Parts: sequence; structure tokens; C-alpha cells
Amino acid sequence: HYTYAALLIGLAALSACSDKSADRDKDGEVSGDEQAIAEGIAQLSPMKPGLWQIDVKFNTAEVTGFSDRKKQDMLSRMSKAASSNRCLSSDEAANPPASFYGGESAGRCRYRSFSVKDGKTSIAFSCARDNMATLDTDLSGISSVASFDFTANSALRLPIIGKVDLRGTATGRYVGSCDTK
Repeated sequence: HYTYAALLIGLAALSACSDKSADRDKDGEVSGDEQAIAEGIAQLSPMKPGLWQIDVKFNTAEVTGFSDRKKQDMLSRMSKAASSNRCLSSDEAANPPASFYGGESAGRCRYRSFSVKDGKTSIAFSCARDNMATLDTDLSGISSVASFDFTANSALRLPIIGKVDLRGTATGRYVGSCDTK
């Protein structure tokens, strides 16, 4: 039985991804659509290695059976869970992992697409967690080596609850070197 608190914990945990390779099928070669993703990442790179402040603000949610108050609470918790400071290593700066945009968790993520064209960046990635839920996120907007400003559209699919559509913004700013305390 899913409780509201369990849903929120699950949503927070799903706000993240971790796969930094364009080799999605893990066959040791970047081919087909993997090449398009790698080329898109290369057009953006290098990003500035170091500490980045990433703020995600979800402002609308569509989910069946939730009151407006529950939706607002969910939006607040999801925004807070997806926002954090993240360290981007020198190696990652040349090939930013999906986790850089999505956060850190035990979820499995992969890029679906990554393109940079005419000063606009478009990123799509999918995350799966314990075969229980999936999160598909599309980001689009402007990015540079030290910042990005994106609109964020996410579709979260949960057992029992169903589909939750989230809309908002994601911004990132380079803020300095990473502390190694």
C-alpha cells in the first residue's frame, strides 16, 4: 500500500540519474543514435569543471487523485530534492553524465538525446529505479560552459499512482572549485 509519504520519498529518489557514457548498449562502441548523443555533448563541451549550483523549480503537476494542497506539497518537495550543489570533474566536463542534470541516486539513467544547435540545447534522458518506476525528462534552453537555463518537462510513471507530469525550470551556475574536505 503506497502512502503519500512513500510516494514523496520515491519521487525524490527518482529525481536523479547516473550514466556518463554515450555507449548506451555497453557494447564498447558509440554507434547509431549513440553517436548523435556523443556529438551533441561534444558541441556543448567542455563545461567548466568544479562546483555547480543547480536549482530545479517544478511549478505544475498533473496527477489523478491528488488535491491541490497535495500537489503543491509534492511540487515543493520534488523541487527541493532535485536541487543541489554538484561537483563536475575534469573528465566529466568533457562528457557530462546524465546525473549532472538529473542528480545523484541509485537510479539507472541514460541519455535519449542530446543536441546543441543555433545556441539552443536540448537534452532528454530516462531513469529507472528498481523496476518500479521510470522518469523521462526533457530539458531545453540555453547553455554555456558556466551556466544553463532550461525548461523542464518530466513524466514520472509509478505503480499504483500512474503517471505524474511535472513542469518547471532547471538552472545551473558554476560557483567555484569543488571542496575536498
